[in-house]
Amino acid sequence: MFFAIGRPAFAKMVLALGLCIVFASAETAEAQRGLRGGGKSRGQKGTTGPRDQGQADESDQPGVHKGQVYKFEVVVDENDADLVGILKVRPLAKGAKVLKLRVHNKEDVQITVAGHRFTAEMYPEILWKGLFCSADWSFEGEDDLSTPTDEEKKQRSRRRSQKQLRALTFDTLEVEGKIEEIDNDVVVLKARPKDGRQWPDIEARLARKQKQPSADEKPRPVAEKKIRLKMLDGMTGFEDAASHSLDLGDFEVDQQIEAKVVFAGTGKKQGMLVTLRSLTAEEREEDELQPGDKSGPRAGPRGRGRGQQPRGRGRGQRPTGGGGPSQCPAIVVSAVSQVSPAENSGSAE
Repeated sequence: MFFAIGRPAFAKMVLALGLCIVFASAETAEAQRGLRGGGKSRGQKGTTGPRDQGQADESDQPGVHKGQVYKFEVVVDENDADLVGILKVRPLAKGAKVLKLRVHNKEDVQITVAGHRFTAEMYPEILWKGLFCSADWSFEGEDDLSTPTDEEKKQRSRRRSQKQLRALTFDTLEVEGKIEEIDNDVVVLKARPKDGRQWPDIEARLARKQKQPSADEKPRPVAEKKIRLKMLDGMTGFEDAASHSLDLGDFEVDQQIEAKVVFAGTGKKQGMLVTLRSLTAEEREEDELQPGDKSGPRAGPRGRGRGQQPRGRGRGQRPTGGGGPSQCPAIVVSAVSQVSPAENSGSAE
Protein backbone atom coordinates (compact mmCIF):
# COMPACT_ATOMS: atom_id res chain seq x y z
CA MET A 1 0.00 0.00 0.00
CA PHE A 2 2.90 2.30 0.85
CA PHE A 3 4.37 1.78 -2.62
CA ALA A 4 0.96 2.29 -4.18
CA ILE A 5 1.17 6.01 -3.29
CA GLY A 6 2.78 8.00 -6.03
CA ARG A 7 5.89 10.02 -5.43
CA PRO A 8 4.19 13.43 -5.81
CA ALA A 9 1.48 12.55 -3.27
CA PHE A 10 4.04 11.12 -0.87
CA ALA A 11 6.15 14.26 -1.07
CA LYS A 12 3.14 16.43 -0.27
CA MET A 13 2.30 14.34 2.79
CA VAL A 14 5.88 14.60 4.09
CA LEU A 15 5.87 18.38 3.54
CA ALA A 16 2.55 18.85 5.34
CA LEU A 17 3.72 16.70 8.28
CA GLY A 18 6.92 18.73 8.55
CA LEU A 19 5.06 22.03 8.58
CA CYS A 20 2.78 20.79 11.37
CA ILE A 21 5.80 19.80 13.47
CA VAL A 22 7.42 23.22 12.93
CA PHE A 23 4.29 25.20 13.91
CA ALA A 24 3.72 23.05 17.00
CA SER A 25 7.32 23.54 18.15
CA ALA A 26 7.11 27.30 17.67
CA GLU A 27 3.87 27.60 19.69
CA THR A 28 5.33 25.51 22.52
CA ALA A 29 8.47 27.64 22.65
CA GLU A 30 6.42 30.87 22.71
CA ALA A 31 4.32 29.59 25.60
CA GLN A 32 7.42 28.63 27.57
CA ARG A 33 8.97 32.08 27.04
CA GLY A 34 5.77 33.72 28.26
CA LEU A 35 5.72 31.66 31.43
CA ARG A 36 9.40 32.36 32.18
CA GLY A 37 8.78 36.08 31.67
CA GLY A 38 5.95 36.19 34.19
CA GLY A 39 3.23 36.39 31.57
CA LYS A 40 -0.36 35.30 32.01
CA SER A 41 -1.60 32.14 30.42
CA ARG A 42 -4.87 32.06 28.54
CA GLY A 43 -7.93 32.53 30.66
CA GLN A 44 -6.07 34.60 33.27
CA LYS A 45 -6.76 38.29 33.75
CA GLY A 46 -4.16 40.96 33.19
CA THR A 47 -1.66 41.82 30.51
CA THR A 48 2.07 42.22 30.37
CA GLY A 49 4.30 44.72 28.67
CA PRO A 50 3.46 48.36 27.86
CA ARG A 51 -0.12 49.51 27.55
CA ASP A 52 -1.53 49.59 24.06
CA GLN A 53 -2.39 52.82 22.29
CA GLY A 54 -5.95 52.84 23.61
CA GLN A 55 -4.70 52.78 27.21
CA ALA A 56 -2.09 55.55 26.78
CA ASP A 57 -2.06 58.35 29.35
CA GLU A 58 -3.75 61.19 27.47
CA SER A 59 -2.70 63.73 30.12
CA ASP A 60 0.88 63.47 28.76
CA GLN A 61 -0.31 65.24 25.63
CA PRO A 62 -0.36 69.09 25.69
CA GLY A 63 -3.81 70.65 25.56
CA VAL A 64 -6.91 71.03 27.74
CA HIS A 65 -7.55 68.41 30.41
CA LYS A 66 -10.41 68.29 32.91
CA GLY A 67 -9.42 67.58 36.48
CA GLN A 68 -9.28 68.80 40.06
CA VAL A 69 -6.82 71.11 41.74
CA TYR A 70 -4.50 68.99 43.89
CA LYS A 71 -1.99 71.46 45.29
CA PHE A 72 -0.38 74.85 44.66
CA GLU A 73 3.07 75.72 45.96
CA VAL A 74 4.64 79.17 45.82
CA VAL A 75 8.10 78.91 44.22
CA VAL A 76 10.89 81.46 43.74
CA ASP A 77 13.35 80.74 40.94
CA GLU A 78 16.32 83.08 40.42
CA ASN A 79 16.61 81.90 36.82
CA ASP A 80 12.92 82.48 36.10
CA ALA A 81 11.67 85.77 37.51
CA ASP A 82 8.12 85.26 36.16
CA LEU A 83 7.63 81.93 37.92
CA VAL A 84 5.16 82.24 40.82
CA GLY A 85 4.51 78.61 41.71
CA ILE A 86 3.91 74.97 40.85
CA LEU A 87 0.34 73.78 40.34
CA LYS A 88 -0.60 70.11 40.59
CA VAL A 89 -3.79 69.02 38.82
CA ARG A 90 -5.27 65.53 39.08
CA PRO A 91 -6.89 64.65 35.70
CA LEU A 92 -10.28 62.94 35.72
CA ALA A 93 -9.25 60.43 33.06
CA LYS A 94 -8.76 56.85 34.26
CA GLY A 95 -5.15 56.02 35.08
CA ALA A 96 -3.90 59.55 34.35
CA LYS A 97 -0.95 60.86 36.33
CA VAL A 98 -1.00 64.09 38.32
CA LEU A 99 0.07 67.05 36.17
CA LYS A 100 2.86 69.21 37.58
CA LEU A 101 2.61 72.61 35.90
CA ARG A 102 4.81 75.67 36.25
CA VAL A 103 2.72 78.83 36.66
CA HIS A 104 4.06 82.19 35.43
CA ASN A 105 2.91 85.73 36.01
CA LYS A 106 2.43 86.65 32.36
CA GLU A 107 -0.31 88.38 30.41
CA ASP A 108 -1.07 85.30 28.32
CA VAL A 109 -1.44 83.04 31.40
CA GLN A 110 -4.98 83.29 32.74
CA ILE A 111 -6.86 81.73 35.64
CA THR A 112 -10.57 82.56 35.41
CA VAL A 113 -14.04 81.67 36.63
CA ALA A 114 -17.23 82.78 34.87
CA GLY A 115 -15.30 85.47 32.98
CA HIS A 116 -13.57 86.87 36.08
CA ARG A 117 -9.77 86.83 35.86
CA PHE A 118 -7.67 86.45 39.00
CA THR A 119 -4.37 88.24 39.52
CA ALA A 120 -1.21 86.29 40.30
CA GLU A 121 -1.32 87.58 43.88
CA MET A 122 -4.62 85.71 44.34
CA TYR A 123 -3.32 82.31 43.18
CA PRO A 124 -2.36 81.00 46.66
CA GLU A 125 -5.83 81.97 47.95
CA ILE A 126 -7.96 80.42 45.20
CA LEU A 127 -6.09 77.28 44.11
CA TRP A 128 -7.15 74.97 46.94
CA LYS A 129 -7.55 71.22 46.75
CA GLY A 130 -10.60 69.65 45.12
CA LEU A 131 -11.86 72.44 42.86
CA PHE A 132 -13.03 71.10 39.48
CA CYS A 133 -11.30 72.83 36.60
CA SER A 134 -10.04 72.61 33.01
CA ALA A 135 -6.28 73.10 32.65
CA ASP A 136 -4.55 73.94 29.38
CA TRP A 137 -0.80 73.27 29.35
CA SER A 138 2.18 73.09 27.01
CA PHE A 139 5.91 72.43 27.17
CA GLU A 140 8.06 75.42 28.06
CA GLY A 141 9.85 77.05 25.16
CA GLU A 142 8.05 75.09 22.45
CA ASP A 143 7.09 78.37 20.76
CA ASP A 144 10.69 79.63 20.78
CA LEU A 145 11.97 79.02 17.23
CA SER A 146 15.15 81.08 17.52
CA THR A 147 18.56 79.45 17.10
CA PRO A 148 20.14 78.95 20.54
CA THR A 149 23.80 79.43 21.36
CA ASP A 150 25.88 76.57 22.69
CA GLU A 151 25.35 77.80 26.25
CA GLU A 152 21.59 78.04 25.75
CA LYS A 153 21.14 74.58 24.23
CA LYS A 154 21.29 72.66 27.53
CA GLN A 155 19.04 75.14 29.31
CA ARG A 156 16.51 75.12 26.47
CA SER A 157 16.49 71.31 26.39
CA ARG A 158 15.76 71.24 30.11
CA ARG A 159 12.98 73.84 29.78
CA ARG A 160 11.30 71.97 26.95
CA SER A 161 10.91 68.93 29.19
CA GLN A 162 8.96 71.00 31.75
CA LYS A 163 5.22 71.57 31.59
CA GLN A 164 3.73 75.04 31.97
CA LEU A 165 0.19 76.25 32.56
CA ARG A 166 -1.30 78.28 29.72
CA ALA A 167 -4.81 78.75 31.15
CA LEU A 168 -7.03 77.36 33.88
CA THR A 169 -10.81 77.75 34.01
CA PHE A 170 -12.82 76.72 37.04
CA ASP A 171 -15.82 74.62 35.98
CA THR A 172 -19.07 76.16 37.26
CA LEU A 173 -22.23 74.31 38.26
CA GLU A 174 -25.76 75.68 38.64
CA VAL A 175 -27.52 74.39 41.78
CA GLU A 176 -30.82 75.00 43.56
CA GLY A 177 -31.82 74.48 47.18
CA LYS A 178 -31.71 76.44 50.43
CA ILE A 179 -29.23 78.17 52.71
CA GLU A 180 -28.17 76.04 55.69
CA GLU A 181 -25.69 78.41 57.28
CA ILE A 182 -23.99 81.78 56.80
CA ASP A 183 -20.70 82.09 58.67
CA ASN A 184 -18.35 84.99 57.87
CA ASP A 185 -17.00 84.23 54.38
CA VAL A 186 -18.54 80.76 54.07
CA VAL A 187 -22.07 79.80 52.99
CA VAL A 188 -23.38 76.26 53.46
CA LEU A 189 -26.07 75.19 51.00
CA LYS A 190 -28.24 72.08 50.87
CA ALA A 191 -28.81 71.78 47.16
CA ARG A 192 -28.75 69.68 44.02
CA PRO A 193 -27.65 70.46 40.44
CA LYS A 194 -30.25 72.06 38.18
CA ASP A 195 -31.72 70.55 35.03
CA GLY A 196 -31.24 66.95 36.20
CA ARG A 197 -27.48 67.05 35.95
CA GLN A 198 -25.40 64.82 38.24
CA TRP A 199 -22.75 66.02 40.67
CA PRO A 200 -19.34 66.38 38.98
CA ASP A 201 -17.68 63.72 41.15
CA ILE A 202 -20.34 61.17 40.18
CA GLU A 203 -20.07 62.16 36.51
CA ALA A 204 -16.31 61.63 36.67
CA ARG A 205 -16.73 58.24 38.35
CA LEU A 206 -19.17 57.02 35.71
CA ALA A 207 -16.87 58.30 32.96
CA ARG A 208 -13.90 56.37 34.39
CA LYS A 209 -16.00 53.22 34.45
CA GLN A 210 -17.08 54.01 30.86
CA LYS A 211 -20.60 53.13 31.88
CA GLN A 212 -23.30 54.31 29.52
CA PRO A 213 -26.96 54.01 30.66
CA SER A 214 -29.12 51.82 28.48
CA ALA A 215 -32.28 53.11 26.84
CA ASP A 216 -34.60 51.30 29.27
CA GLU A 217 -32.53 52.12 32.37
CA LYS A 218 -34.05 54.67 34.72
CA PRO A 219 -31.89 57.76 35.30
CA ARG A 220 -30.11 57.81 38.63
CA PRO A 221 -31.82 60.23 41.06
CA VAL A 222 -29.84 63.34 41.90
CA ALA A 223 -29.37 63.55 45.67
CA GLU A 224 -29.25 66.74 47.71
CA LYS A 225 -25.88 67.46 49.28
CA LYS A 226 -24.51 69.92 51.79
CA ILE A 227 -21.76 71.94 50.17
CA ARG A 228 -19.49 74.50 51.82
CA LEU A 229 -18.74 77.48 49.60
CA LYS A 230 -16.22 80.23 50.16
CA MET A 231 -17.06 83.80 49.14
CA LEU A 232 -14.31 85.89 47.54
CA ASP A 233 -14.23 89.69 47.60
CA GLY A 234 -14.52 91.20 44.15
CA MET A 235 -15.71 87.94 42.60
CA THR A 236 -18.75 86.56 44.45
CA GLY A 237 -21.98 88.27 43.42
CA PHE A 238 -25.46 88.48 44.93
CA GLU A 239 -28.62 89.14 42.92
CA ASP A 240 -32.39 88.72 42.82
CA ALA A 241 -34.51 86.89 40.27
CA ALA A 242 -34.41 89.95 37.99
CA SER A 243 -30.57 90.07 38.12
CA HIS A 244 -30.53 93.23 40.26
CA SER A 245 -27.59 93.49 42.65
CA LEU A 246 -28.08 92.51 46.28
CA ASP A 247 -25.89 92.17 49.37
CA LEU A 248 -25.18 89.19 51.59
CA GLY A 249 -27.41 90.82 54.22
CA ASP A 250 -30.38 90.35 51.88
CA PHE A 251 -30.20 86.57 52.40
CA GLU A 252 -31.08 84.44 55.43
CA VAL A 253 -30.94 80.85 56.66
CA ASP A 254 -33.59 78.48 55.22
CA GLN A 255 -34.15 80.77 52.25
CA GLN A 256 -34.72 79.07 48.89
CA ILE A 257 -32.04 80.08 46.41
CA GLU A 258 -30.22 79.29 43.21
CA ALA A 259 -26.46 79.53 42.94
CA LYS A 260 -23.54 79.23 40.57
CA VAL A 261 -20.69 77.39 42.27
CA VAL A 262 -17.36 75.71 41.67
CA PHE A 263 -17.77 72.23 43.14
CA ALA A 264 -15.02 70.61 45.20
CA GLY A 265 -16.84 67.85 47.06
CA THR A 266 -18.91 67.43 50.21
CA GLY A 267 -18.20 67.33 53.94
CA LYS A 268 -15.22 69.47 54.92
CA LYS A 269 -14.26 70.03 51.28
CA GLN A 270 -14.84 73.63 50.31
CA GLY A 271 -16.00 74.93 46.97
CA MET A 272 -16.28 78.45 45.61
CA LEU A 273 -19.42 80.61 45.52
CA VAL A 274 -19.66 82.55 42.27
CA THR A 275 -23.23 83.87 42.40
CA LEU A 276 -26.01 83.60 45.00
CA ARG A 277 -29.45 84.31 43.57
CA SER A 278 -32.77 84.98 45.34
CA LEU A 279 -35.94 83.50 43.84
CA THR A 280 -37.86 86.77 44.33
CA ALA A 281 -37.40 90.11 42.60
CA GLU A 282 -36.94 93.38 44.46
CA GLU A 283 -39.69 95.99 44.06
CA ARG A 284 -38.29 99.16 42.47
CA GLU A 285 -39.46 102.51 41.23
CA GLU A 286 -40.16 102.56 37.49
CA ASP A 287 -37.65 105.37 36.84
CA GLU A 288 -35.05 104.09 39.31
CA LEU A 289 -32.94 101.98 36.96
CA GLN A 290 -32.82 101.30 33.28
CA PRO A 291 -33.54 97.68 32.23
CA GLY A 292 -30.50 95.48 32.79
CA ASP A 293 -28.74 98.05 35.03
CA LYS A 294 -27.45 96.32 38.18
CA SER A 295 -25.95 99.43 39.75
CA GLY A 296 -27.31 102.45 41.53
CA PRO A 297 -29.38 103.03 44.69
CA ARG A 298 -32.47 101.02 45.52
CA ALA A 299 -35.49 103.02 46.62
CA GLY A 300 -38.81 101.89 48.00
CA PRO A 301 -39.82 98.79 49.95
CA ARG A 302 -38.24 95.48 48.89
CA GLY A 303 -40.24 92.41 48.06
CA ARG A 304 -38.80 90.08 50.69
CA GLY A 305 -41.40 87.35 50.38
CA ARG A 306 -41.58 86.48 54.09
CA GLY A 307 -44.01 88.97 55.62
CA GLN A 308 -41.83 91.87 54.39
CA GLN A 309 -39.51 91.44 57.41
CA PRO A 310 -35.83 92.44 57.25
CA ARG A 311 -33.54 89.53 56.58
CA GLY A 312 -30.87 88.44 59.02
CA ARG A 313 -27.22 87.97 58.19
CA GLY A 314 -26.98 84.48 59.60
CA ARG A 315 -27.25 82.81 62.95
CA GLY A 316 -27.71 84.96 66.03
CA GLN A 317 -27.57 88.29 64.20
CA ARG A 318 -31.21 89.23 64.14
CA PRO A 319 -32.28 92.25 66.30
CA THR A 320 -33.96 91.36 69.63
CA GLY A 321 -35.83 93.23 72.36
CA GLY A 322 -38.84 95.56 72.30
CA GLY A 323 -36.91 98.82 72.15
CA GLY A 324 -35.56 100.68 69.18
CA PRO A 325 -37.25 102.67 66.46
CA SER A 326 -40.61 101.53 65.17
CA GLN A 327 -40.73 100.00 61.73
CA CYS A 328 -42.42 102.66 59.63
CA PRO A 329 -43.01 102.47 55.90
CA ALA A 330 -40.13 103.88 53.89
CA ILE A 331 -40.72 107.31 52.39
CA VAL A 332 -39.51 107.82 48.85
CA VAL A 333 -38.28 111.38 48.18
CA SER A 334 -38.14 112.49 44.58
CA ALA A 335 -34.71 113.63 43.44
CA VAL A 336 -36.23 116.14 40.95
CA SER A 337 -35.75 119.71 42.21
CA GLN A 338 -38.80 121.98 42.23
CA VAL A 339 -38.12 125.32 40.49
CA SER A 340 -40.56 128.23 40.60
CA PRO A 341 -41.92 129.76 37.38
CA ALA A 342 -40.01 132.97 38.15
CA GLU A 343 -36.75 131.10 38.38
CA ASN A 344 -37.53 129.33 35.14
CA SER A 345 -38.12 132.61 33.35
CA GLY A 346 -34.92 134.03 34.82
CA SER A 347 -32.89 131.08 33.60
CA ALA A 348 -34.41 131.39 30.17
CA GLU A 349 -33.23 134.98 29.91
